Amino acid sequence: MAGLKLTPVPGVALLGATRAFAASGSWVSNDDIHALLYGDHWKSNMIEQGLDPEHPRRKGFSRRHWTLPPESPRTGDEENSADLMHRAAQEVLLQTGVNISEIDLFIAVSTTSPRYTSSLGTLVAGMLGYRGATFEMKSGCSSTIYAISIAYQFLAGPARSVLIASAETLSRVISRNGPFIYAAGDGAGALILQKGKDPQRGLLAGFLDSDGSYADAMGVPGILPPIREALDQGLYFMGQSANLASDVRPRWLESQEAIIDGKERTMDDIDLYIPHQTSSSILDMLSDSMGSHSGKLYRCLERFGNCGSATIPIALSEALENGFSPGMRIFLNAVGGGLAWGSLLISV
Repeated sequence: MAGLKLTPVPGVALLGATRAFAASGSWVSNDDIHALLYGDHWKSNMIEQGLDPEHPRRKGFSRRHWTLPPESPRTGDEENSADLMHRAAQEVLLQTGVNISEIDLFIAVSTTSPRYTSSLGTLVAGMLGYRGATFEMKSGCSSTIYAISIAYQFLAGPARSVLIASAETLSRVISRNGPFIYAAGDGAGALILQKGKDPQRGLLAGFLDSDGSYADAMGVPGILPPIREALDQGLYFMGQSANLASDVRPRWLESQEAIIDGKERTMDDIDLYIPHQTSSSILDMLSDSMGSHSGKLYRCLERFGNCGSATIPIALSEALENGFSPGMRIFLNAVGGGLAWGSLLISV
């Protein structure tokens, strides 16, 4: 098996995790999208076109948050990924009681940055009043997995506290006629990892991998700076290749089995499994692979949609609200554009 296996990093605690959404945005139901696409009489219009209004729900999608409906006119004053990231970061600092001056490293995570060149790390750091080491991490929907793995490496060395914040405004890069309109959501999540004295808490195992031969299989294909021809062709909206779904599925299991191999570790060794939330079919596949432990799989797709790299921290924040105890073993798994994928087993 290719890829990079990470060594354990003991003595690191997850202090907290939060999520945030645009104050100026709105929660959007499937019926809202039906009306957006097919008008006030969407039920009859969809039936006339041979479309099933219940299809998105069967795919696992019920609602999502949007800053603005896709392809809506924009003024430039709408909240963007930096604003959402700032809000989530503020929330986790408040939740944990950590002062921004105590943060040694800030990792900003997004695939939908509002800036072409400068790092979201410094942009959001300025909004937070943070002075210190920071950078931006981007590796598709697995970006937060990569960011957390990097944070543990710094915490194994000089850093004591690391803030990670991830935000996406996918509504800005999906078209009304594309495959993602029911799936994509906007949102942000943040977490703080801190060096501690309990050797039972920390990174237990990790795995990172990618396959650049799929670089053009998913994402926004238009080059930057934008060119008129690509704009006219709609190349600045998300797209994916026809056979991507079948190509991606093995990566999920590869990422899972790199850590939960059935020998050194089994599903008995985890308390909670939080995968990136892409579709009910992927979640069902992972659930089936868990056998009698399928109840440990966390699902929040129907509540938030697919929020890209922000999905993992959003799901983590909700899961911890429902029950958190020091030493809980959480397995994180994500596959995304690039293709890039990774998994982490952490004891929080």
